[in-house]
Amino acid sequence: MSNVPLINPLSGQISFGRVPEIKSRSLYVPAGHIHLRKGKHIGPNQGFGALHIWAEHSKEMRQRNFCAVEDVPAYVASIIRVGTPLHFPGGNLRRTRIIAVQASTGMAILEQQSYLGDTVWSVVTAYSGKRKDGPRIGAVS
Repeated sequence: MSNVPLINPLSGQISFGRVPEIKSRSLYVPAGHIHLRKGKHIGPNQGFGALHIWAEHSKEMRQRNFCAVEDVPAYVASIIRVGTPLHFPGGNLRRTRIIAVQASTGMAILEQQSYLGDTVWSVVTAYSGKRKDGPRIGAVS
């Protein structure tokens, strides 16, 4: 049940936006919709999705009036929206991750995955802050 995609409360769809295809000499980022899954929290800095976000960042979410785990999709939707800049923090041989940074509201870590045969970008975590690790490679569409 941890891989169940949650609904974006702003659109009523499971997509929170779309990562566009990005090609450069040293980087290829495939296009795909952004999904937030129910997820699971394993421990500090270990897990993914809504349950992990709530376990790690509920205090800062409450400060922004997102007061329950059911508010995590709205919190993520406040960060990931059309035009949110995307940054590439560097390579990892096991997984591809990018960072969506909305300076006024926070940032989300996205990980490339396959879902029903398509590329999707899964929200690993989201939190307040605006650190821009790596170069800007595009924006959410």
